Amino acid sequence: GDKLNHALAYIVLTLYFGQLVGDSLRRRLLVIAALIAYGITIEGLQSLLPPRTAELADMAANLVGMAIGWGLLRTPLGRLLERIDSRLAGRSSL
Repeated sequence: GDKLNHALAYIVLTLYFGQLVGDSLRRRLLVIAALIAYGITIEGLQSLLPPRTAELADMAANLVGMAIGWGLLRTPLGRLLERIDSRLAGRSSL
């Protein structure tokens, strides 16, 4: 369950930030690099807290989530924020 939560969180993060930067491969790769750095940092910080530990399996689940999110960016789900934004923009001009 914990690893699934990690993967789902990184699917959402990848989709969200991937949509924000648009179709630029360079920008999307920067998003992935930033998310990898974020995941490593969070796991490292967890290891400093007494009841928590850093786990390589958590980082692997994060990477799996990013890979799935990356793949979904090329699907209609990958354009969801753009569709919502265009609909909201159309309503605000009324």
